[in-house]
Amino acid sequence: MFEMKVKAFEEFDESCSELYDKGNLEELIVFLKSNRKFGEYMDDLIDFDVILYYIELGKMDKALELLNGYLDEGKWFIPKFLKEIWDKEEFKAYVESWMEVSEKGKLASKPKMRISLPKNYNKDKKYPLFIALHNSNGHAEYFRAHWQSQKLEEEYIVLTPQSSQLFHSFSYCWDDKEKAYKEIRNAYENVIDKYSVDQENIIIGGFSQGGELAIDIALKTSLLQIKGVIALNASEVELDLNTIENAHKKGIKAVIIAGENDKKFEVQKKISNLFIEAGLKNRFIIKKGLGHWFPEDLPEIIDSSLEFIKDKPL
Repeated sequence: MFEMKVKAFEEFDESCSELYDKGNLEELIVFLKSNRKFGEYMDDLIDFDVILYYIELGKMDKALELLNGYLDEGKWFIPKFLKEIWDKEEFKAYVESWMEVSEKGKLASKPKMRISLPKNYNKDKKYPLFIALHNSNGHAEYFRAHWQSQKLEEEYIVLTPQSSQLFHSFSYCWDDKEKAYKEIRNAYENVIDKYSVDQENIIIGGFSQGGELAIDIALKTSLLQIKGVIALNASEVELDLNTIENAHKKGIKAVIIAGENDKKFEVQKKISNLFIEAGLKNRFIIKKGLGHWFPEDLPEIIDSSLEFIKDKPL
């Protein structure tokens, strides 16, 4: 029998997976409702999971009741996860309202940013900049809570942009890359205008879609003068040898962190092999047993990766 309340998120996540794998959806719904305590962003994701499980159980009335209630609050979820109900007649009124509410939300959405200054920040000293990019269906504050380390806290100005592109009403993505590039560049310019940044010492990193975008910006664009990239469980990345060779000539280094059980593991492995073939200095770190998530020792990995990127070749 599962404890209905847990303290740590890791315990919560493990219990959810175990209940789902056993097909105990009714118990899982009760468990989820009892553990809305990991912050507003996670609570919204939990609410959506509850709706999905009601749909999976065939309890369409309950799902519709919840969807309408959330829509009245301005909260909505993207259709691709609601395929089973989207064309059903009883959901027609919800879909029409969804289109109106979601469109207003998308038009009103603006990019945001979170800036963390190093301890004992001194405006007369120049600091390296780390740009941290959240995942698709992500949120800057939640992502930044996972993406931290001692060196980032003590030595770096850290910029965490939040995309204006809504995924759900409460989470964001980088699907439109040109728009993403513009917003990240604007956020960067805002930081260098206000703070003392060493513009020749910029590292970019991210998780999932944020990792993909970080690799793109570092290797495929001239958007910023990037020294290195750290990507965790990057999603689809299209690279060719010529692009990587040009990045190598610029002295860019890369660290690819991959969960052994991540669905895109082979993509990440291929990226690392291309780096090796092109001569680009890189590290490929495989985390045993990890899926599409943050490893427990990510702070230590970040710090060692920062040192690897910073070190000059003999």
